[in-house]
Amino acid sequence: STVFLDVRGEQVQYEVLDTIEFDSTRKRMTTILRRPAPHNDVILFSKGADNVMIERLAKLPARNDPGHMFGSRDELSFERSMRERTFTQIDEFANAGLRTLMLCYRHLTESEWVRWSARYHAALASVDDDREERIEQIAAEMECDLRIAGATAIEDKLQERVPDTIAALRAAGMRIWVLTGDKMETAINIGFAANLLTKEMELWTINSTSGVEKVLSRFRLIARIMREMAVTDDSGKAVPAASTGKVGLASADAQALGSVSYKIGRARKFLHIGQTIREHRQRRHQRHAADLSTENGDELSPDEVQQSIEYLRRHSSLTGEGIATDAADDPGAAHRPLNALVIDGAALSMVMGDAECRAQLLIIAPLFKSVVCCRASPLQKAEVVRLIKDGLNLVTLAIGDGANDVSMIQTADIGVAISGEEGMQASMASDYTVGRFHFLQNLLLVHGLYDYLRMSEMILSFFYKNVIWAMVPFWFSIYCSFSANVFYDLSYIQLYNVVFTVAPVVILGCVDKPFNYKTAMTYVAVYADGINNRYFQWWRYVLYIIDGIYQSVVIFFTFYLFTYTSDVQNSNGRPWGRSDFSTGPTVAVVVAASLCVGFNSWQWNWLMIAAIGLSIAICMLYIAISSAVRYYSLEGVATSVMSTVQFWFGVAIAVVVALLPRYTVHSWQKMNNPRDLDIIREIKVLHRPWYGQVFVEPEAQATLPRADP
Repeated sequence: STVFLDVRGEQVQYEVLDTIEFDSTRKRMTTILRRPAPHNDVILFSKGADNVMIERLAKLPARNDPGHMFGSRDELSFERSMRERTFTQIDEFANAGLRTLMLCYRHLTESEWVRWSARYHAALASVDDDREERIEQIAAEMECDLRIAGATAIEDKLQERVPDTIAALRAAGMRIWVLTGDKMETAINIGFAANLLTKEMELWTINSTSGVEKVLSRFRLIARIMREMAVTDDSGKAVPAASTGKVGLASADAQALGSVSYKIGRARKFLHIGQTIREHRQRRHQRHAADLSTENGDELSPDEVQQSIEYLRRHSSLTGEGIATDAADDPGAAHRPLNALVIDGAALSMVMGDAECRAQLLIIAPLFKSVVCCRASPLQKAEVVRLIKDGLNLVTLAIGDGANDVSMIQTADIGVAISGEEGMQASMASDYTVGRFHFLQNLLLVHGLYDYLRMSEMILSFFYKNVIWAMVPFWFSIYCSFSANVFYDLSYIQLYNVVFTVAPVVILGCVDKPFNYKTAMTYVAVYADGINNRYFQWWRYVLYIIDGIYQSVVIFFTFYLFTYTSDVQNSNGRPWGRSDFSTGPTVAVVVAASLCVGFNSWQWNWLMIAAIGLSIAICMLYIAISSAVRYYSLEGVATSVMSTVQFWFGVAIAVVVALLPRYTVHSWQKMNNPRDLDIIREIKVLHRPWYGQVFVEPEAQATLPRADP
């Protein structure tokens, strides 16, 4: 095939000889072309990620080495200058948050290409088990000894409201990890732009350029520091400590710490033992440029590192959640450090390949507020998700927009795709698809919260209403020697779950919500109730079961005392039979179960009121209609039961006594031990102002002092 390129305003025809396709593992693409006259030669062009392409560049010889592959000294000098300029430009592009791509080339002889092409096409046509390995090996033989042609950079702009969305998700208690194929510098800049990384964070960085041994040793150092700086909360989980104390460091560890920690590596510029802070501020601007001129700085001694840690802690004014504190008002308040880990794909492979480091990663993972894995392949993305999902037994959500995110999306518990310019592969593999990233805030913090509260209460209510229904015949069995006598009429049994009590539970599970959409988007911290599973714990299930048993006792024995202690007769003088007696508890159970679902709901809208009223009305209407049908099992029940005062008093007393403990507990809990949801609902109902984390009464709002002229 041929392609036409515009070269300095002229259309030039190139013949495409071979193409080595791009894939997410190789991270590069190569094309072999035949150039037209006057060149008439074969040339290889390759483009890919800079970390991959640099490994395939031709080795530069020493300046006094005459035997090298470059034709002349001028050609060698040109290649040196090209590499220096290109590497500088790549760093500048990455620091500006741009996505970089390196372009390389290599001249080939005709015979070299012919021999290689025959082997390459033979490997493509192979059906052996090692086909992929052969293709990769043959492609790597050609993609070597490359020379730099240049570098490109494109701006991959963040979508609108991405920083606000990430800030809201973090405020809701989520841990956010970014798995990207970008360069480390690009990923860090995007992290700061997206509010994933903040200046208050301690940024721990690990890259693979230092070799396997140093990568593993530095990771073990970070893991040890994180463990020694952590404490254990009431649940037994490790959390960042408010006061770190002394961290014992050997000389080699102290020297390596400046390479992996941004703040500690540069904290010496703030340390002037025996000098005042005023003297330090006067000289700070003179030393700032010199300190930033080197990447790792001078080697640090253990004492200097410990002084740096203590300085950073003393001069930090933020808590672990980024809330300002005043040491003067709270002398015991200390800094709870925010930590973020940035690691590249190659270093991540080294850490994951070592069993000890892999186990340590699981231990310290919850201590990082944010984690950025750059230059990660799709397989690594899926492996990281699986590590956190299985190793920490956490619920994971993965969101991506391209084909390289499919494995990660499918590995996570919940997969979300962003439909856009990169095809539909991610959308086809995901559970949910959104058009913009900021829709994730609506999906999780609004609908996710609503669905969690609805499902938690609906499932527990289903268990409760079946317990109260099933336990009433149990108490009846005590008085019939556990014989085969059926307490309820068969029609009651068939209609209880599908007609009599289904409407309130359906309304509870479909439309119930504690507050409106705007409030849920404002008070995002209440989403932590779902993360901590506060509304669907085993003890709530036990309480619902106990409450159902209690209510069944109240309902059955209320009618038992009204009927079996005295003869109850209808207007015709006929005493109550089994069908007559069971009708009273049936009506009381339907009323109590429907009202109890209303107690459990967050709001009484017209749908809930209609559902409760309709459930009770349908039950009463069915009894009245079936009572008028001749030769039916319930014939005459309505006239026999509803014409007696015992029935109506029994239903009223049984329902009130049965629901009184639940109503009392709910009232006490909301008045004396309110949850976050209860407080926010009260604020919205009473229209009280709410400023961040501090509640201010309208008449007690503080006014700022007037500034001195």
